[in-house]
Amino acid sequence: MVALGLVYVGAFGFFVANSVDFVARQQRDSAHAAAAGLAIELPAILRFGAGDAGIALLGPGWHRPEAAGTWTRDREAFIHLPAAARGTRWLGLEFEAYIDPDRGELQVDLDLDGTPVASWRPSATTAAVRARIRPSSGPGL
Repeated sequence: MVALGLVYVGAFGFFVANSVDFVARQQRDSAHAAAAGLAIELPAILRFGAGDAGIALLGPGWHRPEAAGTWTRDREAFIHLPAAARGTRWLGLEFEAYIDPDRGELQVDLDLDGTPVASWRPSATTAAVRARIRPSSGPGL
């Protein structure tokens, strides 16, 4: 019985270490396909509230969109932007962070193709963030 228990624990550990989050992968693939198929005319404004076209670009890590916007659900949340955004001179970003006193500090990072471009640490007094970023100014871009 002990041997059977050890086999079960070993199999479970192997599964957890090597499993793929299939839902997250499906969300990521769907958002990536939506971004690839989105023909936008620049300048463009993308919104991520219920009923907005931008919600198709939300990858894993987001709650279901509400009228006013979308809340992050996980430690990481992804938005897949159309390739046209990569060639822009400026990328404007506006968001408001909810600072939960029980969770501690919050950090928001912006990466383009996995390359860090900008980072913010919103606080209770600076929860609303408005930024202009030059996508071409990031390392390796």
